[in-house]
Amino acid sequence: MLKSIELQPAYKEDLPLLLNLLQDAKEQMASSHITQWNSYYPNIGVLIKDIEDHSLYSTGARNIAAISIDRRGKDWYLHRLMVHSSVKGQGIAKKNTLKYHSKWLF
Repeated sequence: MLKSIELQPAYKEDLPLLLNLLQDAKEQMASSHITQWNSYYPNIGVLIKDIEDHSLYSTGARNIAAISIDRRGKDWYLHRLMVHSSVKGQGIAKKNTLKYHSKWLF
């Protein structure tokens, strides 16, 4: 189990691992009959735009989780939270969002 979560900016060099993470997240959602994500969205273009906008952050050397954080005016939004199935159930999504709140909101 991971004891700490560090968010770091994602870079284009991370795309192979991020695409693996994205595919894994889509498979998890499909197996739970969640249709919000599909074969068209999100895609590599969305990840590249998030990277170029400096809004995509990943966790761990193997990018076991990622989240897009977007600011519009005074408001902050979390998008596309992905956690790899190999670490599912370890509280990573919660730790990522808590880290986000403490880093940007307080």
